[in-house]
Amino acid sequence: MFINSGWIYSIKDWQNLILIGSDEKVVKIYNKKSMELVEELYGHEDAISSMEIGNKFLFTGSLDHSIRSWDVSEIENRVRERRLMEREELMSRKIEAVNKVLGKKGKKKGSPDKKAEEKTQKKPEKKSKKEGKEEKKSVKGEKKNVKGEKKSVKGEKTEKKPAKKDAKAKKK
Repeated sequence: MFINSGWIYSIKDWQNLILIGSDEKVVKIYNKKSMELVEELYGHEDAISSMEIGNKFLFTGSLDHSIRSWDVSEIENRVRERRLMEREELMSRKIEAVNKVLGKKGKKKGSPDKKAEEKTQKKPEKKSKKEGKEEKKSVKGEKKNVKGEKKSVKGEKTEKKPAKKDAKAKKK
């Protein structure tokens, strides 16, 4: 249904579409037969006061003192894509409703699509035992014990602080 909340400044009849420029700063494109909104073109900062189609472009003039050009073939593609997307969405909703009635809840984890997807994903290459050990050594590096002293990977012991009892004995 045709809905426009602002003042209309320009109208253009083109193929099976009607283009409307208004103070909403957008060109609205409607299907001539159904009067459904099929596309919107944004880009002006003020009301669109004039439109003209020529040389494979739609030219729009605005009260912001700018003129914009829109590729007609791009507009046609956008209208076509939007129509296809609406059909696909409608089909998807119908399938969802049928599945709901039949008691199905979408794809299951073990569905054929999921299995095919897993097969196409690359598995990580296996490394030789030697490469794996070298990688582990380089990752480990140096460790620190509880007291914060450095301790090498091989298990060599580092100096420890004297116990409290030994410190009291030395003071006496």
